[in-house]
Amino acid sequence: MKRGNRELIRSLYKKTLKLGAALDSAEGNPAKRALLMGLPKKVWYDGLKTTIGLNIPKNSYHGILNEFTRGENFKPEGQSAVQSVKAAWRTNGGSVEVAFAALKGMKLVLDAGANLPAFKKKRTPKALKLSTMRINGKGKLLVGHPLASLLNPLLHRSLVLLTPTPAGSPTAKGFIMNRPSGKKLREVVHSSWGNQFGPLLKHNVWVAGNEGSNHLSVLHPWRDVPKSVGVGKGLYVLDLNEVFLSNDFKPLESIKEKISGKPPQSVPIKILLNFVTWDVGELQASLTNNHFLSLEQVSPIAPAKASVRKPKHQYIFSKSCSWHGALQSCSGEAEVLTAIPELTSQFGQSFKPLAEAHHQLIQTHVKNELERRKLEKNSKKSAQKRVRGESPLVANLA
Repeated sequence: MKRGNRELIRSLYKKTLKLGAALDSAEGNPAKRALLMGLPKKVWYDGLKTTIGLNIPKNSYHGILNEFTRGENFKPEGQSAVQSVKAAWRTNGGSVEVAFAALKGMKLVLDAGANLPAFKKKRTPKALKLSTMRINGKGKLLVGHPLASLLNPLLHRSLVLLTPTPAGSPTAKGFIMNRPSGKKLREVVHSSWGNQFGPLLKHNVWVAGNEGSNHLSVLHPWRDVPKSVGVGKGLYVLDLNEVFLSNDFKPLESIKEKISGKPPQSVPIKILLNFVTWDVGELQASLTNNHFLSLEQVSPIAPAKASVRKPKHQYIFSKSCSWHGALQSCSGEAEVLTAIPELTSQFGQSFKPLAEAHHQLIQTHVKNELERRKLEKNSKKSAQKRVRGESPLVANLA
């Protein structure tokens, strides 16, 4: 290696070490380290309805970064950015390309986190915990990573209640819990059906997804409501469309009886408009990459203190049931993610370049992998023609 290159590499190495030390600093904001994202090992490609493995060379900066982040979208506790830089140096000590990529990547993270508001750990009752995800698990809450769904506003910073998935089903279904529509039920349903809903007309409607074509459901805590399906610990869903199609209004009458005469804010129900679905492989890829964090309800009781006089409602119906509220009810780095502001905010604009670069890099790797598959397929076809004695230059004249 030429002397000039050696000096350049050493200079880049020292600068990158300094950036890594800044990220590891005890005085630094832990939310900065949450911005040090690795590339996902697999992504869902809707065009082929399958997951695609991203071919990321291990001796590249992002390959080393993925070892550091364990393929997750936020830095695991106990890992060190300095150690990541040293690992890159040991593996690629003579690579200017890797050194520049590491410097650029770390600089983007630090620039993005430069103006982050100070993170203050809040002492709240731990009502939720991180859990190992099972696709068919009941009562699972999926909390969207703040940078994972920037291109999908509906799922961005969403809190999704995942419903049970029957064995062998190709799709998974859920309801978004934190998207108020700003409308009451009386503003949504057809006037000719208004009398059937009674006191429900005063309740707010929540946008639970973009699939279902104006599908209405009621989330409630009552096991004795007919035709209700259990979706979690003390949580049930009544399909209102099914009620009206069957012309059997007993389930609806049961709910109306339970809420009659009570103010809407005191009643533990949510009226949900539509739902979200994933191919099972798509959802599993999102969970593997930590595009969603899986939270498990430890207790159905809301974390907020409730007096003896006031009824204790389930967490899913409480004010704490929000994107911030769910993560603040966790400990460790999941809670740190709440310090990452919205892109539209004053602080959020500073990490927009980081988010855009991250998503652009993923798209580039997807494109490269699709191109590789296409070439491989064409190569196999040519080999098969040669085996059959066909000429690739002359068409069949028969």
